Amino acid sequence: MENNQYKTIKDVTELPNELKDFNWAAFLLTFIWGFKYKAWITFLAIPLILIQLPLGLNWLLLAVLQLYCGTKGNEWAYKQDFWKKSKDFRITQMKWAAVALTLYIIFPLVLLTISNRFFKNPDNLIDYIQNAQCVIAQKNLKKDIKKLNININTSSKNIDLQLKKIYNIPPNQTTITNIKNPKIAQEYTIQIQKPTDTLCNVTNKNCMIVYSFALPRYTTYINECGFYFDNYKQVIPSEKTQKYLNKGLNVFKYLK
Repeated sequence: MENNQYKTIKDVTELPNELKDFNWAAFLLTFIWGFKYKAWITFLAIPLILIQLPLGLNWLLLAVLQLYCGTKGNEWAYKQDFWKKSKDFRITQMKWAAVALTLYIIFPLVLLTISNRFFKNPDNLIDYIQNAQCVIAQKNLKKDIKKLNININTSSKNIDLQLKKIYNIPPNQTTITNIKNPKIAQEYTIQIQKPTDTLCNVTNKNCMIVYSFALPRYTTYINECGFYFDNYKQVIPSEKTQKYLNKGLNVFKYLK
């Protein structure tokens, strides 16, 4: 029977032979495990994870560090838990290893399952993109319509020209393709629907700005976002557009 209560400082530094094996928790969790057992060398894993070196050298160094931590793990942990019996010491480290396996296996599987549910149906991705475009269109319109000079005599052609000036579009063009990343740019066409010599009213819904756009990989798929406006520069979405905005940019609302 072990009598661990009366060990000396010298005994603490001497790891029992039955505990001289690989520590999987120290290998997998490095600095998380090291914080508990004051193994500060394990914190070298943090810069190796965050800083990317040429040719993936940081990941090679991280693997070497993990192997070293696994080899020395029981020795480091024993200096903190020297008072435990060998059996209890092993149980504690096994619990740590179980936590490590949970983080490395179960958690990624959960994320993979969620991502598969989202991406397995292309319609979900299209829905997300079309709704996101309406959110962006509404945000831009609320900002840009304040710059317009609108009154009862302002024609739809005049509003169109003003918007083109705001978006730096030549008068003879009808499409906006100037997005930050041209590789994923959508084509926008702005249509102004306004009765001649009539006061625009959001309640009557007699004046509308429609954003039409084509998705890059679905050139035959075109969606529209419609917004009613008035001469006081108020903007409200159409009923169809409002449904897009209700989901907006929240990816999780598209999981089926």
